[in-house]
Amino acid sequence: MITGSVASAYDQEDWVKELCQLIRKLHLMKTKLVGICFGHQVIALALGGKVEKNPIGWSLGRKTFSLHPPARDYLNSLVSQSPLKTPFLDSLSMYYTHQDHVPVAPPGVEEMGGSPSHSPVLGYFNRSNILTYQGHPEFTRPMVEKCIDNVWRNPPSYLNKEEVLASLNSPVDEAFLAISILSFLRQRTAQ
Repeated sequence: MITGSVASAYDQEDWVKELCQLIRKLHLMKTKLVGICFGHQVIALALGGKVEKNPIGWSLGRKTFSLHPPARDYLNSLVSQSPLKTPFLDSLSMYYTHQDHVPVAPPGVEEMGGSPSHSPVLGYFNRSNILTYQGHPEFTRPMVEKCIDNVWRNPPSYLNKEEVLASLNSPVDEAFLAISILSFLRQRTAQ
């Protein structure tokens, strides 16, 4: 699992380059790869996708996006494998705190959905060894509030902090997301 980072996937730092090489090697070995935020981005870049600074700037708070039908069916099938039952979903709500995004997914994956006003590729999977989310299923509300406070040290003029914080009042799909990741990791990898 590759989680968030203050680094950018397109940084030319040695450790990022080495991580991209490791991702390619692990992918060839069919090792399970789960990407969260930076992880979503660096896996995309390593496997032939595109990562860039989001032209609209920061994406912050809780957001909900509709799932493309194949993604909906795949994620719901993952969740159905768990003894921990949660309702099936047509959309996903989670916390977002990012400036970079994936405008082009790597070849050989299916996209979950996206939004031109947020990020074109909000997640992707290949039904074998890759599952990623642009958002933060691992974050709690206090963690997101701290991230928002950090961003507001240099406040983005295009966002209203009260609106961003108000978005946190609605629930996120944390159980569904956790179960989807756990079920994915437990699934046998197709060779």
